[in-house]
Amino acid sequence: SNVKSDMIIYGAVISACEKGCEWEKALQLPVVMACNGVDSNVITTSATISACAMSGEWETAMHISSAMKQREVRPNTYSYNAAISACEKGDNWEKPLQLFSVMLQKKLEVDTITFSAEISACEKAGEWKKALWRFSAMSRGSLELDTATFGAVMSAFEKGSAWEKALHLFSTMTQIQIEHNAVTFSAAISACENGSEWEVALHLFNLMEQSKVESDTIAFSAAISACEKGGEWVKALPCSMLWRSATWSWARSLSIRPCVPARFVG
Repeated sequence: SNVKSDMIIYGAVISACEKGCEWEKALQLPVVMACNGVDSNVITTSATISACAMSGEWETAMHISSAMKQREVRPNTYSYNAAISACEKGDNWEKPLQLFSVMLQKKLEVDTITFSAEISACEKAGEWKKALWRFSAMSRGSLELDTATFGAVMSAFEKGSAWEKALHLFSTMTQIQIEHNAVTFSAAISACENGSEWEVALHLFNLMEQSKVESDTIAFSAAISACEKGGEWVKALPCSMLWRSATWSWARSLSIRPCVPARFVG
């Protein structure tokens, strides 16, 4: 009974470290547990992996994940999700795909977190077909599709030059009333640039402004580039002016002046 209570307490402390991105402290706790005769279980180990993932320590997370087998701790969906997320955040896109395959082989449940991390890994690798497969599987499995998931798939399409699919997904979001953000708008505008659809790019850029979604550098540059490729440089001028205005506002918000020669500074 005391051991069980201690396990719950240690698990709660490790989870607190995870949420506070204190991965080094999370790593110390399993050692303290062992010294006090309390063995780590799948819950505490998964929380430790997740703490490393939250801090971008994917190599440490994978080391802990591999050590689970040696300690005869059977990984579950939560521990695999933590490991997949750690690798995805660490730009190691191949490992998440391998772990996903292992989960399927072991017939473990794959959930929204699993698929979202997988899609992000596919996006970084430019593997838009694999991202689409996972996205379709999410839809068939009635799993929750959110703005972040759509954004990752659209970015994968854009990087893979599948610009028509990116625009179709953007329209789907609007139809099913999922809110757009800077990532989805930027991916759609970049897709238009790749497809030489400057008119659609400008329409989306204006829609972005009307929706009060803060434009980022990707959206500005993609809209300007789309107009330039279409020979419509005059149309790009308003975007260019807005870009300068946004840059100036950002600099002022940080109390930083744009770089100008000293003789012009009052």
